[in-house]
Amino acid sequence: ERKLSADCEARGVANFVFQLPILWEKRQFYSAKVNLRHPEMIEMGKLSFPLLISAGGAEVARIIDRMFASLLPGGSLSALAFAQRLTNLQYDFLIRPLQRSTYPHFSKLAAEANFQALSRQLFQYIRVVFFFALPAAIGIMVMAEALVRVIFQRGAFDETSVRLTSQALVWYAIGSPATAVSRILDRTFFSLQDTRT
Repeated sequence: ERKLSADCEARGVANFVFQLPILWEKRQFYSAKVNLRHPEMIEMGKLSFPLLISAGGAEVARIIDRMFASLLPGGSLSALAFAQRLTNLQYDFLIRPLQRSTYPHFSKLAAEANFQALSRQLFQYIRVVFFFALPAAIGIMVMAEALVRVIFQRGAFDETSVRLTSQALVWYAIGSPATAVSRILDRTFFSLQDTRT
């Protein structure tokens, strides 16, 4: 997890360094003045505040998960982390590409106030997501132990680790279709500029 965090930080620094020459070239178009009373700044604050609360709530949930897992027998915390990593793979390979490809279209429909087409296409899209996410979740639940054994079992990752991780994976997989749909709905409400919902 530390290595992943360091990689993300390095990527962020690299992006910033690559953008610096462009920013310097266009510096006459920027000013350091920020008007917090500007109507668009107020609108951005109204849209951002629920997102900050949501992101904070997700972090608090992760911390609470880890606190409870630390009270369980040894290896439980690692089991949760490994199981979550496998669950996130499903999201990364199945749901995120669909989400990224449809978000601009939904944003366009929202900007045009074409809510009838937006709702019709959103529910079609949710059906497609369930078409992929539900069988994947069932497959993960059925093959949880085999998946964990093939991907992780080596060295200090023994039979107890396999059992704990596969149990956690089953429970994460149960909720994964709902999580996939909720992330899609989140993006749709963002495009409608309704972050509170």
